[in-house]
Amino acid sequence: AAFREYKLPVIPIVTDDVEMATRTFQRLNSQGKRMNEAHMIHALSWGTEFNLNTSLHEAKVAALPDPDWWDLDDDVLLKACKLALGFGVYSKNADEIGQAFKESTTVVDEVGSACGKAVSFIVDKCGISRPDLLPYAFQLILLTDAFRRHGNFNPEQESDLISWIWATTYGEYFAGMSGDRVEKARKDLENGLASGNWQITQFDPFEVRALSRKFDFRAVRAKAFALRMADITDSNASNSGKRLLKEYGRECLVQLLPRTDSQKVLYSSYANRFMIDPRQGNSVRNQLLEGSLGEELMQNLLLDEEMVQALNSENHSHFIDLRLEKIASVEKAFYKPHLEAVGLEV
Repeated sequence: AAFREYKLPVIPIVTDDVEMATRTFQRLNSQGKRMNEAHMIHALSWGTEFNLNTSLHEAKVAALPDPDWWDLDDDVLLKACKLALGFGVYSKNADEIGQAFKESTTVVDEVGSACGKAVSFIVDKCGISRPDLLPYAFQLILLTDAFRRHGNFNPEQESDLISWIWATTYGEYFAGMSGDRVEKARKDLENGLASGNWQITQFDPFEVRALSRKFDFRAVRAKAFALRMADITDSNASNSGKRLLKEYGRECLVQLLPRTDSQKVLYSSYANRFMIDPRQGNSVRNQLLEGSLGEELMQNLLLDEEMVQALNSENHSHFIDLRLEKIASVEKAFYKPHLEAVGLEV
């Protein structure tokens, strides 16, 4: 009854000016559903021959051949378009940005094409086969901008780009980055590609931190961990890590240790994540606990005899410590040359 009697304010806006109506709505809607940047720019750039939301979707479908990548957040393309139009990634001047889209209606297609090249690059060269495996959206945004500017790269530049991706991943470089720092990172990338002399600005002392106690797939280092585990197995095998990661995503990182120790945090550790076909979880778990894993599977799962002995003794804490050491060794052997290639040391 109270709801039926509630008085709703209605404020008519009588105008043929879509931009004025959009700005008025934004000002009035201070406590209602939030109107995000994409909505504002879409409204301000709308015209009979241009629809931003439709253009972004069509650009992804046209440029990204793998349907998995059609789920890429529109914000990636939007920010890359803002760079192409001369704005900062966090620029909030929706009026000017909307007008720029109106005056350059081909920019979405141009950026979409560049994004397609950037995605193909990270899939082929880095094994990042799905959007949810991408460590940072800003990596793809800046790569898209680089491909838009240059078109293609020579083998040396491609090698440097691969190192740039892994260096910014393991250093967790884009965490909480401001617009000014993103622009500096873009210029560092551009200068490195142009000169071959890489100097990545260190806003804070550069470091590769140890893995956190708990595995969380949303974390950048968790994605890096998954990609490294996928590289260990034979890429031609039927159950190769890359195929599993492409098909199952986070679901192929299975916890195998039974929860028998009082220290429950042990079982949330990276060291209790094994890349296997999730449908075979129980079978592999039994083999692990019985000590009947074959040599090839032991290698694929980053296991050794000392770890197996720790399991046989039901010393799960020691097992976790040993496997964490092994994971850290594998990761360091991988990222160290990439850091050196772009002028970074740890």
